[in-house]
Amino acid sequence: MRHDDPLWLAVLARLRHDIHHHPAYLRAEARWLGGRPEAFLHVEGEALWFAPCIVRRAQRPGVEAVGRTLDVVSPYGYPGPIGSPEHAAPGFCERAFDAFLAALRQRGAVSAFLRNHPCLDALPPVDESPLLTERAWKTVLIDLDGDLEAIWSRVSRRRRQQINKCKRVGLQVRRVALRDGLPALMGIYDETMDRVGANADARFDAAYFHRLAPLAGHLEVWLVERRETPIAATLVSRRCDIIQTPVGGTCEAALADSPDSLLCWELITWGHATGAGAVHLGGGVGGRD
Repeated sequence: MRHDDPLWLAVLARLRHDIHHHPAYLRAEARWLGGRPEAFLHVEGEALWFAPCIVRRAQRPGVEAVGRTLDVVSPYGYPGPIGSPEHAAPGFCERAFDAFLAALRQRGAVSAFLRNHPCLDALPPVDESPLLTERAWKTVLIDLDGDLEAIWSRVSRRRRQQINKCKRVGLQVRRVALRDGLPALMGIYDETMDRVGANADARFDAAYFHRLAPLAGHLEVWLVERRETPIAATLVSRRCDIIQTPVGGTCEAALADSPDSLLCWELITWGHATGAGAVHLGGGVGGRD
């Protein structure tokens, strides 16, 4: 399925999904990764199985593209296959994945690298598929079930102290539109990447952030400010009941105040009040790993 096919958004309207499954997000990633945004759809009656991906020419390390063979990769983030197996006969995910592999082979693909989603998993059991699975990294997922007091009680004592300190010293969290918040976010992100020594392949450039403009209705920037000066920032998405923070950072001069702790708690509070099921703070490997 092409990224501009109206069926793409129609499918997402029927499935629990995340920002990483949106065609506009795939378009931004395809420019960065050097490929075409596509998606595979398997249908059995009312059951759907959907896998977005970037299709590109296969390459050997340090060598130009190899013939006409293709390589398939997930975009950065957590865009793993999603589906509605509850509407299908047993073995639906296995049949869908087999059909996906058959379609890739027919296209001439020699490999497929899929990033799974911590909340949305439509892959078949590992021991029943040809998947080579690697648990590369842990991610942080905050369950918003229960009342807010119960969630607060699960926060570590040290983190609660940091949040309370942020409030005492007058730090404020402010939500702004994507376009208005990008300059501050990009500056803080670049400073953070410099501080941790991230190489070029593991960081986004300004062009990438500007390619997210079509997602302005689905993304916003949250800022932590000290006397109206941003000291921490994160990109925030909300699709279905899942809140994501794909990209963010903290100014070095503000590290001692832990503004990220306040930002996290404000996300939890907002998500809980608006019926979200989870806040996913991310983690994992770099975008091109």
